[in-house]
Amino acid sequence: MAGGTPITVGACCDFHRSPRDPLAVRTWNDLQDPEDRDLDAEFIDSGDHVVVHWRQRARQASGERLDMAAVSVYRLHQGKVVESEMFHSDTAAILQFLDSAS
Repeated sequence: MAGGTPITVGACCDFHRSPRDPLAVRTWNDLQDPEDRDLDAEFIDSGDHVVVHWRQRARQASGERLDMAAVSVYRLHQGKVVESEMFHSDTAAILQFLDSAS
């Protein structure tokens, strides 16, 4: 970023690994053990944006599993995350998985 603090993927690594959305925590907490929370994340630095390719994993009590690719895009300003977008490869499958888990 011209004239600003150099941007590194470090600014969004912690942000990506520790969700701040209480709804997300409540939704996934009972469906993910520590192994499922291992995102296998790949961080791609693109200046004032960082793209993260990762795995969404979960397991229902019945044993049904969810394991799919996802992408997050973070916009950074002065080394801090200021915008975050998440894209799942199959939103319908996630909704079906969550519906059958409840």
